[in-house]
Amino acid sequence: MQWILKNLVIVSILVGNVVALESGFFIAGNLGMDMSFSKQESSFYPSGLWITSPQNGINVSQPHQYPTELQVKTDSKIASSFGGGIKLGYIHAPKVKRGVRAYASYHTGSFIYGNSPYKGEQSNGFDMLTLRYHEFGVGADYLIGLSANSFGVALGLEVAYVNGDLAKFLEQKLGSNKGGIIPYANIAIYKPFDKLLFELGARIGISALLDSKQKADTDKFYLTQTDYYESPEIIRTTTARMLSFYAQVSYIF
Repeated sequence: MQWILKNLVIVSILVGNVVALESGFFIAGNLGMDMSFSKQESSFYPSGLWITSPQNGINVSQPHQYPTELQVKTDSKIASSFGGGIKLGYIHAPKVKRGVRAYASYHTGSFIYGNSPYKGEQSNGFDMLTLRYHEFGVGADYLIGLSANSFGVALGLEVAYVNGDLAKFLEQKLGSNKGGIIPYANIAIYKPFDKLLFELGARIGISALLDSKQKADTDKFYLTQTDYYESPEIIRTTTARMLSFYAQVSYIF
């Protein structure tokens, strides 16, 4: 980010026509990085431990001594993927240092969930999935200029409706955002250049995509693809959130 800010300053010196924030309709395009955060905590009291070992050339699951106290196993995943979108809206800037903008937006990207390389029961319900999504939203930002022709800060809120593979996934999960409506907080640094507005920002999901606590539909917790604990009740607490970093260029008519 420091490298980009330094180059913005250099460009402003070379161009020589830096102006204050202007009112008008705008169209914007942005590219960035979508950050996916997912976590699952499994808690249970073991009633058995089965470990697979070779016997006469055949893999056989055998009972082993097991702990009787509560077991808490945590898996988490932080992943990144490219995303991007467009915005159409209007900037109202009656004062050269301050203004507001309202817009409609479209964003597309991928949410990466889970970290298990296994599928089915062996994944403990946390198999890795790449979920494509499309969002359609509306938002508004307050634009605060640090001086008449210098950098400024944008602070705002956006509400988006999510569609695609991510929406289908959430519909199947208890405790998920089944309505598909996701509120975001937006914070960015911007710099006006004539009719252009350059911007670096973050789009932060205010509410969790998934926040559930439920009993698993299995009595096994797998330590490997073949070794597992048995338990009469396994409770899974799962959370998932999303955050995006972006670079955006707006053209003001």
